Amino acid sequence: MIDYQSFQYIYPPRPKNAVPNSDLKMWDNGSMIGQPKINGSNCTIYMNGKDVYTFNRHGQRMSNFDIKSEEILSLYKGKGWMVLNGEYTNKARVDHNN
Repeated sequence: MIDYQSFQYIYPPRPKNAVPNSDLKMWDNGSMIGQPKINGSNCTIYMNGKDVYTFNRHGQRMSNFDIKSEEILSLYKGKGWMVLNGEYTNKARVDHNN
């Protein structure tokens, strides 16, 4: 069981609306050609220096997670709990179970 006193989430900004084609010239400075969209699952990782817990966006344990605890724990710095949130890029899969 995870025993932590308090926490808060930091959510990434999400676009609300598509940019109209007529406005693209204003936003495009010519430095990027494109950015690939990689399929993945949102993943939140809780660690305390010895234990690692991984959850999906619904707060359920990630069932098909292939990153070793030792590799995740190598990111741990400090005392107490550290929480990471990101995208687990399980490309070419239907969801985090397949």
